[in-house]
Amino acid sequence: MINTAEIALPGDDGQWIKSAKLSKKIAQLRNLDTDVINVFLISFLKYAAENRLSESEIWKVLDLVECYLARRIVCSMSSNSLTQTFCALHRDVLRSITEYEKAGQTLDKPYSEILAYHILRREGNFRIPRDAAFSEAIHTRNVYQMPKAAQHFLFERLENFSHTEFIDVKKHMQDGLATIEHIMPQTLTAQWRSELGDDAETIHEQYLHTFANLTLTGVNSELSNNSFADKKTGKEINGQSINGYSGSIYRLTQELMAYDTWQLKDIQNRAKKIEDKFFSLYPLPTTTYEPLPKAVEEVSLEEEDFNPTNRTLVGYKLFDVEYQQIYWIDMLTNVVKELYKRDPDAFEPLVQKDYWIHATPGDDPKKCEKLGENCYLWRYANNRNKLVGLRYIFDELNVAYGDLILYIDPVVASESANDVQTANTEVDGE
Repeated sequence: MINTAEIALPGDDGQWIKSAKLSKKIAQLRNLDTDVINVFLISFLKYAAENRLSESEIWKVLDLVECYLARRIVCSMSSNSLTQTFCALHRDVLRSITEYEKAGQTLDKPYSEILAYHILRREGNFRIPRDAAFSEAIHTRNVYQMPKAAQHFLFERLENFSHTEFIDVKKHMQDGLATIEHIMPQTLTAQWRSELGDDAETIHEQYLHTFANLTLTGVNSELSNNSFADKKTGKEINGQSINGYSGSIYRLTQELMAYDTWQLKDIQNRAKKIEDKFFSLYPLPTTTYEPLPKAVEEVSLEEEDFNPTNRTLVGYKLFDVEYQQIYWIDMLTNVVKELYKRDPDAFEPLVQKDYWIHATPGDDPKKCEKLGENCYLWRYANNRNKLVGLRYIFDELNVAYGDLILYIDPVVASESANDVQTANTEVDGE
């Protein structure tokens, strides 16, 4: 994660002014303990300083990034797959701005709205979860098994929701002053079965590790299996007075004092309140930005849901150089040849893995393209698998997906019209 602890803005007098608001937002992002957004933050913050973006606009951009990550974390979507996305996001926004400039059109939308558009348009493994998926995950996600950084991040945001008095949940958890407490315990006692009723086992299995049944406490072990009434008020154990929820410093825990019982209706009620907090913190982004109409559709390798079947290739852009090309098989070949030309040594590990890149052409040399000595590209694949192969090679060579843009005719071709350019593509690639 980027180490910037404080953000400063250029003032009118040329002096830099520290922004507590932006520094707080950066601190929230740092709680995620991930480097995946660094490349975006570095590029964006430099752009923001050079173009003197306002504090509120920078905050909106950082909040969009946080929303994108938070929704994916709650929905159990890996952040590791976002490296290429965050490499491309700033560049996508700049490209949109440039397109308007080249067309001589006025773009009256701020950076944040353009960024929201590019986040919302991503699909597949790179999508931002929509409201239905987000809501379901809030109610069902196994939060107790989340990575620690995700727990620190989410519980800090819930604890400090709409409060000006900040409690450093992450530090408390790291220092052992706070732990995650199951309200309904992990092991059901006879008393808890009685309180939960006839469906105790089902309720326990469904809600045990969810947000609704978890809170923050410093007395986890002492009261873990006690009744809900004892957990609320505390009790004396071995002559020692143990505070319950009523004595907690955590607002998430103090809120439990409003419940007289801890049954299904209470768990569902708390789940709804937590859902409301999350939706207030992370509403689905909206935007009024619209890209200019294009003569061709631009597709990046990031768009894993893109189906190239019966789509006509017009050309492509690799490392900002444009090429005319209508044959998918030649596009695949030329792109990989350019990568090989740039760094042939990087292909040696791929040859060893013997997947898409091979040491020999095999039994049918027509199905492979020679890249260099003892290095051949397997290219006998349908168009969808050609893109799979390119993603694999880009990943292995650490090349950003955004460095390749495909230009596609926006009209879906008929099967007969498309046959001429998809010859030898009916066999799946490896």
